[in-house]
Amino acid sequence: DTEALCDALESGALAGAGLDVVEPEPLPKSHRLWNIKTAMITPHCAGGDEFGEIYPSIIEVWFENLLHLQAGEPLLNRVDTETGYRV
Repeated sequence: DTEALCDALESGALAGAGLDVVEPEPLPKSHRLWNIKTAMITPHCAGGDEFGEIYPSIIEVWFENLLHLQAGEPLLNRVDTETGYRV
């Protein structure tokens, strides 16, 4: 229930959420979930083994971004929600 999730995140009842799949998908550009800073949205690719050789690189970037997040630094490979392309 995407709207209930948004309500919980916005009210602080839930501290944060990492989402690989959303409803509806694709999530409209105007959806409020894009503007909730405690929501992390990945491009529906976070859980599969179909990545083969690039999977270690994905994990490396994820951990690097965790360090950046903890340090208050810009994240790597950010996506512009307006264009859908990497910043």
